[in-house]
Amino acid sequence: MARTRGAKDKTLRKKPFHQRRSAQHPAAAKTVTLTAVTQESPPDRPAIPPDEFTAAIAAELQTSQPGSPASSPHGGDAPACDSPSPAASFDPAGLTLDGLAAAWQLPFYALGVALRAMRVTPDPEPIFAVGRRRAKDLAKPSYPIYEHYMREYLAVNPDDTVGVAAGATALNAIGIVPEIIDAVVKARRKAAAAQPQPQPSTPIPGPLVT
Repeated sequence: MARTRGAKDKTLRKKPFHQRRSAQHPAAAKTVTLTAVTQESPPDRPAIPPDEFTAAIAAELQTSQPGSPASSPHGGDAPACDSPSPAASFDPAGLTLDGLAAAWQLPFYALGVALRAMRVTPDPEPIFAVGRRRAKDLAKPSYPIYEHYMREYLAVNPDDTVGVAAGATALNAIGIVPEIIDAVVKARRKAAAAQPQPQPSTPIPGPLVT
């Protein structure tokens, strides 16, 4: 059918699907647009180096701590408090070789006293003399054994330095016992020598017989 010039075509034509949906649901179209914008990949950010990240955390922690130099009113010039030095532990070498040698004299003194009590020897002094002369020979090989086991014990029980010190003190005390015995013997001999000796009585002459 021929159309005249200037006539309007009133025939209904179909619109595309996306235009019809936009016209019917404008809010849905907005949602689709926003979803498409949101799903776009964000721009890549440069990674923070680990050293700078750690330094930033440390600086933040120092600022938040109340006793830190950064938060103190005097700034970073405040002098740091000296931490108390740990108490010195007992060294097993505190027991010397001479102290252990003196402790080794006690068995000889005990043997001499026991032999005199059993009437085996009338005088225990020779046995005491053997102990004074040979105690160091026993102390030389036994001292490294003592020191080794004391250090091994302290390595396992570092808090029991008082017990090790008490053991060394006991050995030193044992070494003093023979000296006390010698002092007592000398004092008794000196006291016996100072006492006056009784004079022998003179016989009274009898009457003369003629």
